[in-house]
This record gives sequence, C-alpha cells and structure tokens, in this order.
Amino acid sequence: MNAPGVALSGLNIWVVEDDAVIALSIEYLIEDQGGSAFGPAGSITDCFEQFAAFDELPDVAILDLDLRGQESMPIAKLLQRKGVPFLFYTGHGQTDALIAQFGEIPVCIKPVSEQELVQALCKLCSRSAKHGRSTY
Repeated sequence: MNAPGVALSGLNIWVVEDDAVIALSIEYLIEDQGGSAFGPAGSITDCFEQFAAFDELPDVAILDLDLRGQESMPIAKLLQRKGVPFLFYTGHGQTDALIAQFGEIPVCIKPVSEQELVQALCKLCSRSAKHGRSTY
C-alpha cells in the first residue's frame, strides 16, 4: 500500500513487536492508512510498563506471539480483560492452539501482506464496534 489511505483513520494502534524493522514497517503502514501507532513494546516488561502508562486504552493492538523468547500470552489476557481488541501477528504456526485458547482472535502469520494486515485490523475494529466497544 504505497498510496496514503484512510482505512485505519482515527485509530490508536498499539504495536507489540520485538523486531525493530518489523515494528517500524507496521508503524509506517498504520500511519499511511490514517491511524496512529504507538509502541513498540518489544518485551513483556515493556508491555506492562507501557500499558500502565496509557492515558487511554488503545483502540486495537497488534501482538507478536514471541517477544524475545517469551510468549506474550499474559499481554493477550490483559488485553482481553480490558476489552481491547487485538490480533496475533506471528511467525509461528500455532494457530490451532491460539484459537483454542482465545477463540475468535485473528491470527496473521508472518509474512503477511500490508493489505491483509490492514483488512484484519479493519475487520477486528468493525466486529469490536458491533459488540459494544466503540473504536472510532
């Protein structure tokens, strides 16, 4: 997606990713699509520190499953408890286990195209809005 768009307009998106190049690429994509990216959080410790410092909860989060060798399940559970929609963005093919534990949480397997990631975020936000949480 080279041309600026508005698919993510007005959304505040938390990027949880330990690879700086991937995180930067996601942040550029979010901004190109009209959203605001913050983070990245690259470790479990970073996640809890950033989450505690939020003035407002993010509209949605992109959550890498493996953060420096630790699974981000505690962060996923925190996001669920707080009602923050998120998707897993992972290079590991553990989709069945993730679906069993988290139900309908979308899983994007790296590498995923920019278009697929934006579509997954839009679908997630649309579904969240239908279930009572306004994301706009």
